Amino acid sequence: MEDLRWRILGPSLLLGVLLAWPACTTLSGGVEGRPRTIPGDSAGGFPWEACLLHPLSGASFPALLAGCPRSRMETGRDPEEGARASYDSGNPHAHVLFTLSVRPRGRKGYPADPEARFSEILSEFLALHEDGRIDEKGEITLPREDGVARGRRAEIRYRAWMDGRVREVRTDFYLFPAGRWYYQYKITFPGSQAERIRPLIPRILREFGWRKGG
Repeated sequence: MEDLRWRILGPSLLLGVLLAWPACTTLSGGVEGRPRTIPGDSAGGFPWEACLLHPLSGASFPALLAGCPRSRMETGRDPEEGARASYDSGNPHAHVLFTLSVRPRGRKGYPADPEARFSEILSEFLALHEDGRIDEKGEITLPREDGVARGRRAEIRYRAWMDGRVREVRTDFYLFPAGRWYYQYKITFPGSQAERIRPLIPRILREFGWRKGG
């Protein structure tokens, strides 16, 4: 079977994969933007290749994750609100979009109970996609360097505009509670490319840097 990583990276990004990425830059509040133009605080912006660190949770958002470049980075004005980064493979033959988020647990309006938080995530998404249906839902374990993380997962199927037309789309959600934080994954891809994309998902889950202890 063809290695999906090469389909996603493409020759233009190969050099970037071979380079050693710099240590993470600590995020301050109010960051929002795209690579090469990500504004930071009043002290200046971040280079597009920077690995960005949410200081309170320790979550890191590299410029390249699972072979996909970061396309957007957002934080709230208050670091307690967490952070979110979006990634896009940019390859129409193996197109995957994913968003990685760290959100507070039990404060800032987020429930402390992981099941309640996961229900919120799914309900909000299904409200936007009325034809959506949950194909699978359950618990998941994720081995990490600091132990095994336990969380929740769901696979949703619906129709939406993607890659220039309305088509069947799949979105997988993963939620892991750890200490004072939730670590959330939203992974979207065309249904017709599921066989190509699904082998990449374990790598996405592993490479998002966060601490099991929160």
